[in-house]
Amino acid sequence: MPTDSHTQAVLNHYHKALTFCPHPAKIQERIAALHWTLWDIPQAMEH
Repeated sequence: MPTDSHTQAVLNHYHKALTFCPHPAKIQERIAALHWTLWDIPQAMEH
């Protein structure tokens, strides 16, 4: 099981990817899933 720090690192990479392609649905979906695993439900709902 990934640690919170690993999940946060992956989340940071996805946010960087958004700077290159700001509206890809797949990246937004993965960001939402990562926020969900961190129990950050408001951010998960936003993405």
